[in-house]
Parts: sequence; C-alpha cells; structure tokens
Amino acid sequence: MLADNPSFSRRKIIAIPTLKAFKAMTEPKGLLNVAASRGEHMTLVDTALEQWEKVKLDSPKADKIGALYNLWKVCSKWLKLKDGGTSATYLRRWVCTESLRDDVLAEMNVVQPNLREALERFQERKKTQGMHAARKSMDGVYGLERQDYLVKKKKSNPTSLTLVDHLHAEKRGSPAKNAKGNAFLKQAFFTDFGDLNYAQIQVLETLFETGPHTVAYLTKIERLQYQAAPGNGGTLVDFNSQPIDMKKVPKGANGQWSKQFECCPYAMDSYGNLFTAYESPLKGAARMNHSTFNAGKDVVCAGCLHVGGSRRYPAGQLNFISNGSGHYKPTRQNLHECVRVLNGQGTDLTQTVVMLHEGAPAVAYFYLAATFLNNPNAQPDGNAAHQARSDYIQFA
Repeated sequence: MLADNPSFSRRKIIAIPTLKAFKAMTEPKGLLNVAASRGEHMTLVDTALEQWEKVKLDSPKADKIGALYNLWKVCSKWLKLKDGGTSATYLRRWVCTESLRDDVLAEMNVVQPNLREALERFQERKKTQGMHAARKSMDGVYGLERQDYLVKKKKSNPTSLTLVDHLHAEKRGSPAKNAKGNAFLKQAFFTDFGDLNYAQIQVLETLFETGPHTVAYLTKIERLQYQAAPGNGGTLVDFNSQPIDMKKVPKGANGQWSKQFECCPYAMDSYGNLFTAYESPLKGAARMNHSTFNAGKDVVCAGCLHVGGSRRYPAGQLNFISNGSGHYKPTRQNLHECVRVLNGQGTDLTQTVVMLHEGAPAVAYFYLAATFLNNPNAQPDGNAAHQARSDYIQFA
C-alpha cells in the first residue's frame, strides 16, 4: 500500500518522538484544515504517548513496559481502522503512526530484551491460527474471579475465589457469630460455595482480616514473559530462548534435593500459546493459580507440567503434562487438544507422559503421549503410570 507510493518513504527515527513533535507531524496542513479534529483514535495515540513521556525516565520497568505496550496497541488499532484512506492528512498520519509503532517495538527490546520477538510471535499465532474450537471457561463460581477483574476495569488483581472458599468453609460453622448481625452475610454462609453469587462474594470479602486476599492476573504483555515456546529439536524454551529446566524440589531447610520433580502450573490460551511459571508471578497478590496466566479468560487446557530436570529429561524436554486444574476443570477433550497443539508446533513428545484427571472425585489415568494423541479414549497405560511414578514427579 504505502510502501508502493514513492511519495512517502518511511521515516527513520532514532528514538520515540515527543508528543509535541508527533502532533506537529500529524496535524492537518493548509488553511482549509485549521479546524480539523484529530479524531477519537488519534487522540488515544496522543494520550498513550503522553503517558510514555511520564514514565520513560525514572519509573519501574513494569510501568515502562505497560506504557509501551499500550502505545503499541493504540497505534496498531489506528492503523487497522484507518487502512485505505487517500487524503494527504491520512497518508502523513499513516506514515508517522506506523513509524511510531515500530519505534515502540524497538524500545521494548531496550527496556526488556526479547519482548518484541515474544509479542510478534504471539500476534502472528493469533493471526494465523485463530481460536481453537476446544476451549474451557473457568468452572462455576470461579468465573466470578474474571467478573471481579472486569468490575475493577482490569486495574487491579481480583479477589481470590480460592481464599474465599477457605474463608467460607471456616466461618460457616458459626454463621450467627460470624455474620455480625448482617442477614445478607448470614445467607451467604448458608449458601454452598459453588452457588455463591457476586454480591455474596463481595460481602464475604469484608471478613478478610489483614494482608492481600487477591489472585494475580497477568496482562497480555506481562504473560508473554512466562511463555514456553517451541525451540530447536522439539524443546520448549523460555522467554530468553533458553531451554526450560525445572529442577527437583528442595527438601527441608538444609537445601538437599528430594527425589521429587516439581510440577509447575501451566495454561494454554485460546490461540495455542503455552504459559508456565517456575516462580509465582504474584504482582503483590496473595496467590497465583491457573487463572493467573490468561487473566481468567478461556483456555484450551490448564494443569501441571514438568520440563527438563535430569539426565533422562534434558533441558527443554517435556516429560509430563496433566489437566489438573480446579479453576478450569479441563475435560479429556481439552487435554487432547492441548497435546495435539503441542505436537503440531513441533514439541518433542517421545518421552512425555500424559495424566488425565477425570471423574468426581477425580481419578488419575496415565498414557504415553503418542497413545493419547492417537486415541484419547484408549485404555490407560500401566507402563506410563510406572514411568511417571518411578521418576517421582510431584502430582499435587
């Protein structure tokens, strides 16, 4: 489009322009355009650029990354919405906004190396793959976590439904005492946890005594730093393109290692991006869980996995994956779709054991990945169960 127009060569900017400079470059020219508006979406670009100017020098890295991501997002949205214009003002604004967007991507890698590549990889998969059909929303009452996040306009972490569950179980034994004369609160104690509504969750929240009682929710730009991406030879690599290597669980205060591998939480989003964390991304919250990675949105699957950690399982080798998530309760179909996606991305599954949680109460069934991939309804594999248990993988 513009690349084919010889009248407009792409501007080369060393640094992100100031708001004043950007406005000067994108203002209408000529007497007839004196009163022309910048428009709603160009104003959003102005506002995001102004926010970047406020944080770019002495603010924490997270604030800089957030401002850069927002600026990239509004620039991308303007370019998408305005595609196809022909006026001189439009063409000038297109060149300047496209250049600003690319300058922002370059600055991202200055603030946080590899962030640009991770974002572009995420966007490319979103564009080419689309949403997978087999998706799972949060199960039952846990969906209220996402509702609380939206009520807070995504500005702060939502209340942890896990902690509300613990509080509800603890206090409902003496409802009259703990309701403190509040009939609505008393009604909440007589309601099963799974049947609580959002208003009851809010009133129960008032009973938390001290400290945070929220669950960490990651924004898109934050979760990219926990992405496990396909690497060379079927390995899974981290944000820094290093093969993931989850070590064994420390045993006691003496620092000795136990014989158990640490099973880490994961979630695969609707586009097939896999996120996992060896260290909890708490963001000032009281806890994290499977809803943390995708901010409570639908997933293909969620559970626990283990990568690397021994001579048998070298760094980057996926050796175990399950659907063990109380927040999402993924089905057999969800787990199969997750394994299918990983296989399609080139992940080496030759040494992978799949553990399916199914039933109420949940029972664990073990499969070699190749068997489960070929037929998710196949009979469980005793050899797979023996392999997993002999490697002391922690299933909790």
